Amino acid sequence: MLGSCFAVGLQTVCTWEMGRGKTERVNELTNGTLLVVFVLSLLGFILITKFATPLAFLFGARGNAADLLDLTVQYLQGLRLEIIPFVLLTVLTPVVILDNGSQIAKISSVVGASADVLFDCLAVAKGG
Repeated sequence: MLGSCFAVGLQTVCTWEMGRGKTERVNELTNGTLLVVFVLSLLGFILITKFATPLAFLFGARGNAADLLDLTVQYLQGLRLEIIPFVLLTVLTPVVILDNGSQIAKISSVVGASADVLFDCLAVAKGG
């Protein structure tokens, strides 16, 4: 969600600035947005690393199922590895499309989705 909010805003402002012929401003906005999103994603990564168990409990992993908390913590630990690349992909896709790179955006989306499915299958096959 974080990446989507930044992506829509960045695409809107970049389109407006490109229409005004201010390509240098577009570069500044893109770099600034990527830096902010990277730092926020890194913060999310660190928070999940440090507080996976309290977060799992906060998300409702409690009750009679003894394994539920452990499984939720394992899921969060795996999910944290995807935070930074996924958010950056979400933010960069509209920028790449604005730069006439729609083919690159399509290829990266297919590769990213395929890798996600593959790694999810491997995680399930290995048991966590």
